[in-house]
Amino acid sequence: MRYPAPLKPGDTIVVAAISSGVDAPFWPRLDYVLEGLKQRGFQVREGDSLRKQGLVSASPEARANELMALLLDETVAAIMPPWGGDFALDLLPHLDFDALANAAPKWLTGFSDISTISAVLSYRCHWATMHCANLMQLGINDCSAQVEQVFTALNLSLGQQLQQRSSQYYQATHPNYRTHPKAVFKGDTPTHTRMLSGAHSAQFAGRLIGGCADTLFPLLCSSLLDLKQWRAHNNQGVILYLENAELSPAQFARGLLAVRATGGLENLSGIILGRSLCLGQGDFSYYDALDYALQGAACPVVIDADIGHVAPNWVMINGADTECEFKQGELSLVQHYR
Repeated sequence: MRYPAPLKPGDTIVVAAISSGVDAPFWPRLDYVLEGLKQRGFQVREGDSLRKQGLVSASPEARANELMALLLDETVAAIMPPWGGDFALDLLPHLDFDALANAAPKWLTGFSDISTISAVLSYRCHWATMHCANLMQLGINDCSAQVEQVFTALNLSLGQQLQQRSSQYYQATHPNYRTHPKAVFKGDTPTHTRMLSGAHSAQFAGRLIGGCADTLFPLLCSSLLDLKQWRAHNNQGVILYLENAELSPAQFARGLLAVRATGGLENLSGIILGRSLCLGQGDFSYYDALDYALQGAACPVVIDADIGHVAPNWVMINGADTECEFKQGELSLVQHYR
């Protein structure tokens, strides 16, 4: 894996909307987090379509051309989209992965639809990319671990490591940035990370790859993100992590079954699943879906981890050589930049 250079004061961060832009009612929050980056010592540039409204910020070609230019621009240290969206997938045919494979890597951060690009960039170009809290969550007055861990991870150098442990509380209700532009993370519900099997302990290691299941399931069943090939290049093992935004329990189960049918879940070191926004009702819940789709899984499966749409968010470095330990209801990760 190739790791971007650590960020330092004076470096340029570009805030570009590679999926959805930011609507006017959220501009006070956007201005607030941009000012926070400046207070941390960074130079900040806005992308061409950052403040565009609508389902997507611009056409696929326009967004792809802007992203390619930024990824190849040696004066840009990191790209931090404001948040995700729905259609980053339509950028993939327009990206020149051969050119990127020969370019110096830089950080791409965020989760949700951003992982559509970051996971493929890690797979195709061997760039380390960062699945973490979106920029719109990174308020300068927010002292929570999910904020500080992002900037800690951005500052690490090759050979260093990032250590994280399960939170004590998660935030069941997302803050309304429209009405409270300076809102911070406030954990209000006890975290209950556990093993799907009911086991009380497990240890596993491998290189991380993953992101938002809503957009990655189709890719994981294609040559764009082939877990079998990823394993072939990583003899020390592979850890798959996924989180669910909007898939119903049945849809999530079908996605897992499709990846399993292609052999994508074979010989994994472990699977880590984040808390789901869609727990379902009636006779088939999200947890029923996991039991149904992952029954007999040969590797440890950790569920309700600090990943994704139910904050807080861990920093998950796609490509990082990672050691995981689950013990007494707590998951710890050590991610090595190597």
